[in-house]
Amino acid sequence: MAGLVFERREYLRRAWLIYALCPLSYLLYDALYLFEDIHWFRLHTLSIRIVLVWSANVFQTIAVIMLARAWKVAGLDLPGARSKRFLLRMSALALALMLIGASASTSFTNLVKGHMDALIDIAVALGDTIAMIYIAPLLLTYFALRGSYTARPWIFFIIASLAWLVGSAFYLIVSNTDVHQLTMITSVEVFRIFGSWYAFVAGLSQRDVVLKARE
Repeated sequence: MAGLVFERREYLRRAWLIYALCPLSYLLYDALYLFEDIHWFRLHTLSIRIVLVWSANVFQTIAVIMLARAWKVAGLDLPGARSKRFLLRMSALALALMLIGASASTSFTNLVKGHMDALIDIAVALGDTIAMIYIAPLLLTYFALRGSYTARPWIFFIIASLAWLVGSAFYLIVSNTDVHQLTMITSVEVFRIFGSWYAFVAGLSQRDVVLKARE
């Protein structure tokens, strides 16, 4: 919805449309449960899930990077010195590694041992680490626009991204523990619903911003 409101070839149109492919991939991932009784799907479920999770994280990463660069494309000046912005980005990277570093290492070890389902955890870990790094320029973009109605999509998108990141980090951390499977799935789904809702609100806000600018 946010992407379609822009004109063709506009930068933010591409960014929002690519981002929309992330939740769509996860929706298809969940939809596989509807086909568990079909023999072909049972045989290839893991392979399909791996492809969908990698696709979702690639789409998310590309979109977040594009949105994080929107300030540069638009010719905005971000607040703070360049050194401080670099420090903020490195702090975000350190936080990401602290949250998911150990579990990601375990996933790589499991992959080496032949557990192909570890590819799902690796995709999530890599996607979240990259996304966390680019949360910093997203925040700075919001602060640069703060006080203007154009800032709303950015803060909603940041909240959505953080919800997805926290949910994924929780999954990576507890998936290698003795936490009950139902508890883990329920908790992750709560974060995914929260993140999806704010992503939807961010898209609506972006649409309103564009339409208001055309009035």
